[in-house]
Amino acid sequence: MSNFYAFLLGATLFILFFSPYLRRRLVQPSKTVMKSNINSWMQLSRNERLSLEQKEMDLSLKRREALLDQIRSEYKAIRRESPKVKGDK
Repeated sequence: MSNFYAFLLGATLFILFFSPYLRRRLVQPSKTVMKSNINSWMQLSRNERLSLEQKEMDLSLKRREALLDQIRSEYKAIRRESPKVKGDK
């Protein structure tokens, strides 16, 4: 029975000490992947890079506008539900 507890303790310590390292390795891409992305980006022509960048900017703008609309609608819903405070319009 003591072997079981020793194994359990060892496994717990292993998980506690090495889980941040393992999580970091799984989440972060390796540097070789990033280097290949840069190389493929630089192999594109100037016009191709500009068109890709414009598409990314348009997509980013649409996401920001959607997020802003969502925030506004949530704020309006909160304002309707909250009781009126003196000085509010």
